[in-house]
Amino acid sequence: MRDYVTVKVDPQVPPGEVSISDITGTGDPAKKVSKISTRNSASIAALSVMKKLNIRSYGLSLVLEKNIPLGIGLGSSAASAAAATFAVNELFGSKLAKNDLVESADIALAIMGSFVLVRSNDTPSKLEFPSEEKLCFALAMPTPMHANSRAVYSDRIIDAVKKVALKAGALGCTISGAGPAIVAVADDKEKAREIGQEMVEAFKAEGDLKVVVYYRKPDRVGAGLA
Repeated sequence: MRDYVTVKVDPQVPPGEVSISDITGTGDPAKKVSKISTRNSASIAALSVMKKLNIRSYGLSLVLEKNIPLGIGLGSSAASAAAATFAVNELFGSKLAKNDLVESADIALAIMGSFVLVRSNDTPSKLEFPSEEKLCFALAMPTPMHANSRAVYSDRIIDAVKKVALKAGALGCTISGAGPAIVAVADDKEKAREIGQEMVEAFKAEGDLKVVVYYRKPDRVGAGLA
C-alpha cells in the first residue's frame, strides 16, 4: 500500500503556490480527502519544501493517488505528505537529502524507510537490525463495516489480541498509530501468517469483529520514484 504524488510546474497556478488538480485511488480514501490545498497534507508539505528551496517563480499542481485507508492508524496523511515532499524535491534537482526533508516524526518513516528513531530536536536516525530482510509484519485491519467504529476496539480486545500474537511467536505486537489496526512483527513470512491467523481468531472470539490481515516485509528504501 502506497500513496503516489505526481507534481508538475503549472502556469495556471500562481507563483509560489500549490494546487491539487485531481485525487484518484481506490475506495473511500480517494473520495474523502479534500482538494482544498490548505486542508490537504500533500499540498501543505509541497508548499513547505518550496519554501525551503526558495522556489518563488513557479506554481505547482499535484495529482494525488490515495491508496492507504484513512482513520485506522496507518499514517495515511503522513504518507501523502511524504510523497509530495519527495516529489517536489526531485522536481527541483534533489537539493535536499532525505534527512533534511523530515519535518516531523509522522513522515520520517515514510520518507526514510526501514526503522527510524526520532528524538525531539535531533536528526532522525535510520536503524539497522540483524536479519532485517527476513522480518515480516502481520497487519490486522478492520473490514469496512468496522473501519469507523473505533469504540468497538476496547482496550480489553486489543490487549487480548496482543497476548495471542505474542503467544503465537510474535517478536512484538502493538496498536498501529491511534488504531484500530494492530501490527505484529515476526521472524519470517511463514511465522507472520501463523500469527495473523491467530489474530483473526482472537478478534472474532473477543468482539465478534472481522479483520483482514496483510503481510509485508520492511520497506528499506522509503519514498522514491515510481
